[in-house]
Amino acid sequence: MNETERERLQPGGERPETARPPAGGSLLGDALALLLKLGWIALVLALALVFVVGLFTQRGDSMDPAFQERDIVIFFRLDWKPEAGEAVVFRDADGAPRVGRAVAVAGDTVEIDELGLRINGFYQDEPYVTGQTLRFEDGPDYPLLLGEGEVFVLFDVREAGGDSRSLGPLEAGQLLGRVMLLLRHRGF
Repeated sequence: MNETERERLQPGGERPETARPPAGGSLLGDALALLLKLGWIALVLALALVFVVGLFTQRGDSMDPAFQERDIVIFFRLDWKPEAGEAVVFRDADGAPRVGRAVAVAGDTVEIDELGLRINGFYQDEPYVTGQTLRFEDGPDYPLLLGEGEVFVLFDVREAGGDSRSLGPLEAGQLLGRVMLLLRHRGF
């Protein structure tokens, strides 16, 4: 260390120059950068809502009490194989999204008689069901063997029409996805 450097370090002497932080951008530049980041986040969320998940507001009481009128239903759209017992979203005869319960899948035999719903010869114990499961006159003939990609969907409130008892088995193209999340409407 030379003499000049020692003088700078002694009390009363000049202090050595310290590194200064880089000069920040203008307030406008920072605001634009923030808006750009928020725009990217919004774009990613929008793409996720279009291609990965979907949402709609439940209408009617066909799945009461599990799904109630004006509840927000969030469903998973990506490739999935429906399983018996799970809540699924499908397009009804009017093309509107509806929630129903998959009761039988490809390879299953569905029968509905005066005693209720039978899948593969066994009557089903469905504690979540309201009302008696009856066949509809304009529905499919039973016993019904489900083909590849077909799903038999029923509403929990069995008096409600518009499920597979009137539409017949649903094809893969009519299924929109599997219910992932339910946001309850609180009446606000």
